[in-house]
Amino acid sequence: MLHRTVKKRFTLGLLVLLSGSFIQAGDNFWQTMGEAAFDMAGQVAKNVKLQEGVEFMVDGTKAFVNGSVEFADRNIKRLQEYNLEMQRQKDKAHNDEMDRIDSQLRDRDIPEEYKAELLRQKAASTKAYEAEKLAGIKKNEELAEFVKKQMDKSSDLLFNAGKDYLKAGQELKKVTAMAYQQRKAEEEKAKVYMDSIVKNPGFFIGTFGACVALYYGFKHGIQYADDMIRLPQLAEETSLISGRQKFVNWVTGVEPQESALSDVILHETVAEQINEIAESLGNIVKNGSMLPNIVLWGPPGSGKTMVAKRLARSSGLDYIYFAASSLDQFSTEEAVKNVVELFESAKKNKKKLMIIIDEAEVALVKRSPETPEKTRKILTQILTYTGTESRDYMFVAMTNRPEDLDEAILSRIDHSLYIGNPEYEQRKALVEMYIDKYLVKGQHLQNKPTGLWDYFFTTPDPVVKVTVGEDVFCDEHIEYLTKILDGFNGRDISKLVLGMLNAAYAKEDCTLTWTMVERLVKTKIMEKTAGQKGFIRT
Repeated sequence: MLHRTVKKRFTLGLLVLLSGSFIQAGDNFWQTMGEAAFDMAGQVAKNVKLQEGVEFMVDGTKAFVNGSVEFADRNIKRLQEYNLEMQRQKDKAHNDEMDRIDSQLRDRDIPEEYKAELLRQKAASTKAYEAEKLAGIKKNEELAEFVKKQMDKSSDLLFNAGKDYLKAGQELKKVTAMAYQQRKAEEEKAKVYMDSIVKNPGFFIGTFGACVALYYGFKHGIQYADDMIRLPQLAEETSLISGRQKFVNWVTGVEPQESALSDVILHETVAEQINEIAESLGNIVKNGSMLPNIVLWGPPGSGKTMVAKRLARSSGLDYIYFAASSLDQFSTEEAVKNVVELFESAKKNKKKLMIIIDEAEVALVKRSPETPEKTRKILTQILTYTGTESRDYMFVAMTNRPEDLDEAILSRIDHSLYIGNPEYEQRKALVEMYIDKYLVKGQHLQNKPTGLWDYFFTTPDPVVKVTVGEDVFCDEHIEYLTKILDGFNGRDISKLVLGMLNAAYAKEDCTLTWTMVERLVKTKIMEKTAGQKGFIRT
């Protein structure tokens, strides 16, 4: 708390100091620069004779025009080189596209209608490529003609400029006379303002503060923009932290919470398998070898998503999580584009990445004549990116129906694990963990700022902790809950304990009794039984 208060006051004070100094110094600075520029004009008028001044300006115009022509010519050549380079890249992209299509055509397992579609794509791509190439050649020819016309115009401009400056001789004489008269006064003014700048420390503080603010603002702004650009649209949840969020975390004193695999409560056999995979995966990441792909399957709420995320973080991987059903909100073209964006982002990410696909049976479904075109195209793209082993990314497919996954996807899997509902020992550990988390420690009561505005200008509302009777969660009651909750998974138990919390808050004194717990447990068991029977009234 002391760390946050000191940092908050220091940051606000620094912002106020820099703002005031820079505003005060800025007014003097620009006024002084204007006076100094006018004084410079007076110095030129004093030391250069009228005729020499005219010749100087004519020569300067010639040099300016010639320099402009050279500059234009140089940049047009660069543009031509750029066009050629872009054409080479387009040639390479076209060749890669042809190779990709030819590679898929060599796959004997693809249906004939899909093979025909690939051939149509290949013909259309080749036709568009040839048309675009001819258009590029025509553009370069037009650019060369433009350069020739500009050179002719520049010659005419140089000739006319010489005549104009001869006419300007008389006007220059008048300006010179005025400059002589004002020189002494302006010189004195400039001296006074320069002295004020030197004697005013606010100018130096403001300038230094502005430079520091601009540097870090530009640095973090670029980092934030880069992170935002690199974050794929499909990413519903990710361990990647943007530059902006890193800055906010530093100011507010919030540190990202890292969780270990040991926090996940699983059956002993499954836990051993997970730990072996985590150790192996950590060494693979460290040694830069090929990353494996994994399928986690089991009933809903059994902890598959939690296992995947903890597996990624404990192995030194970042992760991006998305549910395959989220692709339904996009058109076919947008869905395919977002899948490509996701895998391309994974290839470019500075750290190795785990792509977690929930409800995998939606997008990775076994192909058949009835498979929708959208699903087929999405699956084809994922198969393309996972056809060979990668050092940059891996995927974890999570599903309740592994039998529905396409055989080509299953052929890419290195590990397949079943995550089932908890048995007696795991249920007991889960009950104790969630009671401790929500009812004893009250982690839900920890108010954390969501941004700089909340941190500096918002006062958190006072929190109220639930009062739990001494005998409510004694050993006997914990044993009772563990036995009666047979068939409940981790998510069910978590929601049950949160229900106890809400029941206590519903009372004026926020007290939880064992009678309330028993009544709530019986209600939840009836609700779960009804749901398993399809909500049929008995």
